[in-house]
Amino acid sequence: MGYNEGGVWRERIGLFGSVAVAIAIAAGSIAVAVWRCEPHWVNRGGAAIVAIQAIAAIAEYARRERLRSLRLEEIVTWETELGSETETSRRAITSLLQSEIGKSERQALGIVLGLAAVGEILHGFGDLFLETVSAYLHG
Repeated sequence: MGYNEGGVWRERIGLFGSVAVAIAIAAGSIAVAVWRCEPHWVNRGGAAIVAIQAIAAIAEYARRERLRSLRLEEIVTWETELGSETETSRRAITSLLQSEIGKSERQALGIVLGLAAVGEILHGFGDLFLETVSAYLHG
């Protein structure tokens, strides 16, 4: 496995791991809030989720840097291996790489912003939400 493949897996683990940890924190904070009858635990969980977004941001930064490093170095290597040095193939490879860079940045940005939004909603309103649901369920 080369540098590029290893980097891809580290980035995916960072991004999706941060989502999994955020889900676990949300579920755990709600469970503790219900168990202890203290809705403020949901607020604490929301604050922790916002902190977890740093993992996703680091993974996004690593992905961006890895893809940028591919731009010139890998294009020359691919052209040499393919035996093609035409301007058309250079443009096609550059276009494909730019497309992948844009796709990965949008995906990572969505995850980071999603974690921030969910975390802040729980941080600001988690206790009120839990109290409202509890009041509704109990009568």
